Amino acid sequence: MTTYILHGSFTRIDNDSNRSFFAEFLKDVQDNGKVLLVFFAAKDDRVDSLCIEITKLCRGQLNGKQVTFTQATIEGFEAQLEESDAVYLHGGNTPTLISVLKNYQNLKEKFAGKTIAGSSAGAYALATYGAAHTEEHIRIGLGILPIRLVCHFESPELPPSETSLIKIVQADQSLELIYIRDYEWKSIEG
Repeated sequence: MTTYILHGSFTRIDNDSNRSFFAEFLKDVQDNGKVLLVFFAAKDDRVDSLCIEITKLCRGQLNGKQVTFTQATIEGFEAQLEESDAVYLHGGNTPTLISVLKNYQNLKEKFAGKTIAGSSAGAYALATYGAAHTEEHIRIGLGILPIRLVCHFESPELPPSETSLIKIVQADQSLELIYIRDYEWKSIEG
């Protein structure tokens, strides 16, 4: 079974909700397991510091397990993915992340049996449709999860545009509509 964990954003803030998110993300990773950290949506000059921060937050939830953390590279992504037990898709620029991930075939099958966590842009990439925050439309995700998704719901810092909220509600209503606030998360078996 594949577990998907969708996070509303701001995983780098140390709070109870984010600690529980990382604990959930890592709970099925066995001792000596491998976690792949994907920062394709982040600005290049921030990737190394983000990797250090997220690794530290993850290590705080391992309960004594020894786990290897690897920073994903575009060139090595498929091989890294194959070797990993869990994958974390960090937020940032959603169109950039989706554009990169579209280059890899059969991602849903390659994710099978793993825990896949996505925060904001990472969650939007997994969804069929996602809200937009700076444009006035909805985003088309990879469709790995058959859902409509709104991250940053009611966020004082980065709310979705009003037009985007209207359009996502009107989009394919056969798909579940999920709202996730900043720091909140939802687990989906798929």
